[in-house]
Amino acid sequence: MISFAKAARQRPWYGPARHGDLVQRSDLYIFASNNEPGFSLSRRFTAAMPGVLGADLAASDLSHFLSKQRVTPTSVSFIFTRSGEIVAFPDKARVAALVPRNGEMMVPLPKLTELNEPAAAGLFAAYQASGVSGTLVYAVADRTYVGRIVEIAARYGCDQLLAIAVPIDEIERPIIELRNRTLFYSIAVLVFVLPLYVTLIVAWIDRRLGRGRPPLHAIEDE
Repeated sequence: MISFAKAARQRPWYGPARHGDLVQRSDLYIFASNNEPGFSLSRRFTAAMPGVLGADLAASDLSHFLSKQRVTPTSVSFIFTRSGEIVAFPDKARVAALVPRNGEMMVPLPKLTELNEPAAAGLFAAYQASGVSGTLVYAVADRTYVGRIVEIAARYGCDQLLAIAVPIDEIERPIIELRNRTLFYSIAVLVFVLPLYVTLIVAWIDRRLGRGRPPLHAIEDE
């Protein structure tokens, strides 16, 4: 038990939580259990025997969560730092390929620009240019995107931002398709109703003439 506690105190997540009051996120490191990259969340607690509670969060779990957050078919959500490091990305294989495994426990976060993802890189460039988070409209490779960047509360991760980039044409496409369907249905209704309407008018005129009474708008021949 003593050796386990001693080993825990040497883990990356222990020190920051021991001296803080918020939930702390460790830097990226390689889990000893499966040799996969991930983070640890930790927070100290006070009791008769105070200590630190930690929980591992695999980078692949974050990637899986983000991959499910699609607004449109090619929209992309990701978490990054202000300095342009990628914390989580939907494609875990692409991120994993950038994480070095050289025997060191602590590893650097990969750079967002190294992912070769134009939509994400374009949003980060727009964020750098504006210097503010929020809604940003930008263009990449002749395609216009709308992006949204929000700051993640410090208690969930210091200096991190959540972003989503969506192609505007994919937002407009359902609206255009709805408009086209509405026009189609309107034309179909007109094609069906107009002859029926004319037929009713003709029948009404014939009925009026059949009773020996001139129609309301009849003009007598001289």
